[in-house]
Parts: sequence; C-alpha cells; structure tokens
Amino acid sequence: MAQHTNIASFGAAMEKRFAQVGVTAKTVHKELYDGGKDDHFEFTAGQIKTSELRAAGHPFAREGLAQRGNQTSKRLAGKRGFRVNLLPINEQTGALRRSYFETPPQGKDQVVKMGFRIRYARFVLSPTGTRKMVSRGFYSSGGKQGIIRKRHKLRLAVAQKLYRQLIRKT
Repeated sequence: MAQHTNIASFGAAMEKRFAQVGVTAKTVHKELYDGGKDDHFEFTAGQIKTSELRAAGHPFAREGLAQRGNQTSKRLAGKRGFRVNLLPINEQTGALRRSYFETPPQGKDQVVKMGFRIRYARFVLSPTGTRKMVSRGFYSSGGKQGIIRKRHKLRLAVAQKLYRQLIRKT
C-alpha cells in the first residue's frame, strides 16, 4: 500500500480501490480488515535506531532535555535539535509487531478485533500517554481520533458513499 501524506490523498486512493473491487458487504469487510491490518504494521515500522533516540535525549519523554523547545504536539525536539515524528512507532526489537493479534469475525456484525498482546503495548499505544511518555496518537490522543481510527472511518465512509451511489443507479 502506498504511503499517504494527507487524508485527502488517502480518501482518493480508497475510492479508487473500492471502485476496483466492487461494493458488496463481503468485499467491504475484507477491505476494512486488510486495510486495518496494513495500518497496524505500517505505523509500527519506524526506522529510528535506539542509539539515535538516546542521542536525541529520548524525544518521547514528558520531561527533561527532550521537552526544551517543544512547540507542537506533532513533533518533538531533542537536545541536539533532532526532530522526531510521533508516528510511526519505532521497531526496536520487532516484538511489538510480532505480538499483533486479530480475532475472527464474530456474530452477525462481523466484528474483528485487532491489537498487540505484548505487555508494554498498552504503554506505548496509550491514548493519553503515561507519566513518563507522551501520547503517540496511534489509536487516539488527547480526546481526538488517532491515525488508525481515522483511516478506518474514512475507508468505511468511502464504502458507504459508493454503496449509496450503487443503490441509486438500480
């Protein structure tokens, strides 16, 4: 899947994708499922090394050297001016990505749950952050939807829009 720098390009790509596969309940569920899985892996594949994070003064810390000069919640500045995006979450050992799980569809609603099982995932992915670490915005952050939920809702909205157009034609 292509990397999208803004939500508009992502929405356009989803419209094109759904137009290619056709809009049926089964294809919509499959696209939502596949897209969610891809998003979980895409946003946990950061490439910043541990040594670089240490040299930057641990840029995800709530206090200390990393927070001097922090102007926005989107980027954090370290002690050497090293700027780090909150997402994607760095893949230090790969344990977080390996702990990914999904439940099979359950009941009439076809609900699938996705997440990470490793014990520290709840701290790294916390919507409010922790006492020592800022929120990364994976699922949600500061009362706002995180990137994973935004993308899921956008995929669903595009599917509903195309489905409504299909119904009007018939």
